[in-house]
Amino acid sequence: MQRCHNVLMSVFVLFTLAACSIGGKTPPSTFHVLSASPADSLKDDPPMSVLLGPLSLPDVVLRPQIVTRPGQGRIQFAEYHRWAGDLRANVEQVMLQNLSYRLGHSVVIPAGSGNTETDYRVAIRFLRFDGAPGSRVVLEGNWRVKTADRGCLADIRRFAIEVPVTGTAYEAYVRGLDDGLARLADRIAQGLVRRPDCH
Repeated sequence: MQRCHNVLMSVFVLFTLAACSIGGKTPPSTFHVLSASPADSLKDDPPMSVLLGPLSLPDVVLRPQIVTRPGQGRIQFAEYHRWAGDLRANVEQVMLQNLSYRLGHSVVIPAGSGNTETDYRVAIRFLRFDGAPGSRVVLEGNWRVKTADRGCLADIRRFAIEVPVTGTAYEAYVRGLDDGLARLADRIAQGLVRRPDCH
């Protein structure tokens, strides 16, 4: 009799757990978007035209979930903190706006717009685009500048940008990425106003 009672209790517990699992509420996802950072324009006289692209990101971050790096050799996917759209397109849009702010009277257009008659073409390759909430954001990679007239490489630079992140909220982490992209735009704009040319 006792054995039957134990079996019935076990079945009851299993059904209760299953019911809780089915009826439990899943936490709602929070969607995030990167934003441009306005800045004073540099002296870009005479104005120039710039084609931005291609822009590439590491494959590991090209997913709906925000990807962080909590430790060496570790990657974490934030299941309930996601990008509101395509991350690469969002980064490209932010960099377009950031460069437009900093280059003032110059025109910055995206690659694929059909217009290839520009003074410069700027390609950006991110090798790292991650970090950890409550710690830092890390952007690493390189950018290269080609002249449109001869299509030759006028400048190539590596970048490694770290932005401290205060607080563990993902909102602060995303704002850190915004700050990192603004710093990158500062460096690229400063290089462009020097009018790099083929050597």
